[in-house]
Amino acid sequence: MRSVVKKNRVKLLSFMETVSLVQSLIEENRTVDEAEKKKNNTTPLTEVFPAEVNHVSSNTTDKPNTPNYHKNHFKDKQHQEKQFKERPRTPYQLSPCLFCLKDHEAFRCRWSPQDKKAAATRNNLCLNCLSNSHQTQQCKSKYSCSVCKNRHHTSICEEKEKFQQMQFKSTAIRDEQNKVYVQFPFNGKEQELKDNYPVAIKRLFALLKQLQNIKDLQAYNEIIQQQLSTGIIEIVPEAETDTGPHYYIPHRVIVKQDSVTTKLRIVLDASSHQKNERSLNDCIFPGPSILKSIVGILLRSRITPYLLIADLEKAFHQVRLQAEHRNVTKFLWLKDISKPATPDNIVTFRFTRIPFGITASPFLLAVTILLYMALNPHPINDKITQNLYVDNVTFTPSTLKEVLADYRASKDVFQKMHMNLREFMCNDKTVMAQIPEEDRAKNSTCKFLGHSWNAEQDTFTIKIAVPPPGRPTKRQLASFQASTFDPLGLISPIVVPIKTLMAKVHETDTPWKSPIPDHLVEEYENIQSTFTEATYTVPRKVTPLNGYKRSSLVIFSDATLEHYAMCAYLRFECNNDTVESRLIFSKSRIRPKNTKNLTIPRMELLGLLIAANAAVTLVDELNIDITSVTFFCDNTSVLHWITHQKSLDKWVQSRVKSIQRVRQILEEKHLQPSFRFVPTNMNPADIATRGETLSELKQNTLWNNGPEYILLSLDHWPQTLEKSPEDPQEFHCFVLGISIPQHPIHQEIPAQKFPEHYTSIVPYTATNSLVKLVTVMQKKMTPQKMTPQTPSGRFCLKNGSLSTFPPPTGSHSKNENSGSGTTLTEQLLNFVHYDKLDIYAAGRLLAQESKKRDIWPEAESFIRKISGTVHEVVHVPRVFDYTNEETMYCIELKDLLKKYQEKPAVKILQMPAISTTILEKIGSMWNVSRCSWKLTDNNFQVSDEWMHGFMTREKNAKKIVKSFMIHILMNVSYFWYMFKTTNLLKMGMASSGSSNPEA
Repeated sequence: MRSVVKKNRVKLLSFMETVSLVQSLIEENRTVDEAEKKKNNTTPLTEVFPAEVNHVSSNTTDKPNTPNYHKNHFKDKQHQEKQFKERPRTPYQLSPCLFCLKDHEAFRCRWSPQDKKAAATRNNLCLNCLSNSHQTQQCKSKYSCSVCKNRHHTSICEEKEKFQQMQFKSTAIRDEQNKVYVQFPFNGKEQELKDNYPVAIKRLFALLKQLQNIKDLQAYNEIIQQQLSTGIIEIVPEAETDTGPHYYIPHRVIVKQDSVTTKLRIVLDASSHQKNERSLNDCIFPGPSILKSIVGILLRSRITPYLLIADLEKAFHQVRLQAEHRNVTKFLWLKDISKPATPDNIVTFRFTRIPFGITASPFLLAVTILLYMALNPHPINDKITQNLYVDNVTFTPSTLKEVLADYRASKDVFQKMHMNLREFMCNDKTVMAQIPEEDRAKNSTCKFLGHSWNAEQDTFTIKIAVPPPGRPTKRQLASFQASTFDPLGLISPIVVPIKTLMAKVHETDTPWKSPIPDHLVEEYENIQSTFTEATYTVPRKVTPLNGYKRSSLVIFSDATLEHYAMCAYLRFECNNDTVESRLIFSKSRIRPKNTKNLTIPRMELLGLLIAANAAVTLVDELNIDITSVTFFCDNTSVLHWITHQKSLDKWVQSRVKSIQRVRQILEEKHLQPSFRFVPTNMNPADIATRGETLSELKQNTLWNNGPEYILLSLDHWPQTLEKSPEDPQEFHCFVLGISIPQHPIHQEIPAQKFPEHYTSIVPYTATNSLVKLVTVMQKKMTPQKMTPQTPSGRFCLKNGSLSTFPPPTGSHSKNENSGSGTTLTEQLLNFVHYDKLDIYAAGRLLAQESKKRDIWPEAESFIRKISGTVHEVVHVPRVFDYTNEETMYCIELKDLLKKYQEKPAVKILQMPAISTTILEKIGSMWNVSRCSWKLTDNNFQVSDEWMHGFMTREKNAKKIVKSFMIHILMNVSYFWYMFKTTNLLKMGMASSGSSNPEA
């Protein structure tokens, strides 16, 4: 009763209105309940033979309701379970595409195999299994391409398009009237497809509420009845209700007031599905993209003096569907629109033709037309194939006679395909008068590939999107940015500020449904104020009226820190000895994400790269003879990279190679590509990088026609770079046309001849020989390791110990040095022995080899000074072969190590593992000062020989670690002691007046 209460709140209903409302709600709930019961009573999908799916069956095929069907296929339950095993039901979740990152599966991506392969390489995916965990060379998958059997994924196979077309031809059938019947290219997931009936019935009730106006309801019903009478749809026979995969497609209404033919349209939603289930589009291959480029068709339409376009009537409904695949196109409607939607008043239709809204429909339409043209050869077939885009057919004739010939031939060819070509329009009135009225367009203005074409004025009008009012959300801003359809880039500068703002919004991590941040509202309001006009009109024809002798392609590129862009112009040398140029294409891109360190020259290089790629596209798509291609750039560093290709890093080198590859392609086509310099103030691509308002763009001749010097002869152009110097500074001066700066001393000192013999007080000969000797020795000499066994090591250790334990100056006895006021150094004097070359600590209770141990002076200051550099110097596999702590003596070393062990580790050094039993005894983490080593069986490495010898003598884990750390600290301490002891020796020699050269 909640709906009744809501209705009474809005408007007080009478008793009869309330009764009728309650009755309609009861009928609606009853219909939904019966739909759920019907779904439960439906034959399970596992009982459908896979052999009957995606294959043409004969007329003798047994139906589910016939006795032979149950007798032959379902004799007993044991046979059924043996043939068909129930698959485990797993929830279906939509994952983003691996190639374009949009919300669809990878097999439904409409990108070409070349673009998919490039995206996989760019995203570091394995080309064989599309995994990001390993490289292609390391792939262990046993699978390969199902088309060409090579080691790559089927989705990136370049032979896949030919294979799918061959598969289509092998499955398509023709009847006696030469009509082609096609199949849906199922991908094997149709066995998991559910009927979608609950969604369809709920969407039907929502549609009926939307069509409350009786006129809209009648118009909607008339379209369905017209399709039924023409054979586009049919009522599902009761015997074929549940055969094969079946699916109910929800539908909705769209009203297009600007449409010339059909203002009210029925749109099918084949992507709808229940929760965690698959839709029909998920179970069908989209097919290869065999449509021609919309950019190429628009470019060719602007070249010729005449343009003839036509529309294919109900294009998708002209492709016939085989009977075995029709049950996946079922939809629900009312038997009588004057009655409510009750179970008795609902009828199920299905399509006999390809419906619009299925992902494979464009492919099936295009390949069907190609098949018809292969069956009926005609000279005009090539023209149709070159400029066919879905249901739009375009012809670019050069003469009036050719226009009429194309009309008659195309009309005849499509009649043989059982299709009707209508809505012909031409920019010549005499041609339009000779076309029959039923085939002629009603208005002089119509839509042409996203633009509005006025045939009388022969102009193209681009519709400009209106910015959302107020403070838009992130989603609204993205929609506003993408709403202006401009594939040729004729108004690309007006979108640059929006791209910049959108990039700033992305950096703030604002959710899609949240408004843009406060600090960006003012910037959006400034952008909003510049969109004062809703359209932008340009002439359709770019060629001169009086004809031309030759044409060339001139391309400019430029970049800022945030954007890089290019723009291309066609330069015509007219028959009346004049020169004209027109903008035909441009492209503007924002700086790639996570590349904030790109400098201006590198951004300029990206701009030149897209300019080179655009040159190849323009040359291939334009149907005119181009004599030369010239690239202009305003950055001398980029021009130096392109011209000389020396001293380039990997990033620059890879893009320079791509540009040189394009240059080679153009040279093979004899287009004489060249690179020249252009000043920034004369570079029209600079406008596409900084942005401009629409009103300023209309009056900008630099943008619409290019710089003035391209209208002059080539002698007035900037010079070419073929003979430029290789030195960067000289190249810069050469490009700018300035003289190379020379040092003034070189000009003042006159050239003179030096004498062969001279006398000097400076011994140049000996000095030069000494310098040469030192230079050679520096190259050949390598640093020697200093160990306690080497003379230099013993010298440093001895002098360092002397600074801590100076020799006694008087008589010392044990009783004289005892007491609380004595230091630790004084207490140890009885254990310190002084030889000629050594100072060591002796002991009576030690082993014979350990009675003379080296003394480490000032342990605390020593460890404090060297602990910060341990990570930078220590290389554990290079630890010198020294024994253990029994060969050295350090004051308070035990307490120091305990103190540093308590400090947390700053860094863990990861190293390869070894198989040594000591690691099991060492245990967990041991830290020394700021550095730490994780002593586990996966993160440390020492010399096996040293460890083995050391383990034979030591059994205690803490003692092992303590001694091991001492060895490491000794290895990094010698250079520090060198400076310290040298200063001590100098001070001692100065005080004693000794001049012994050996010391």
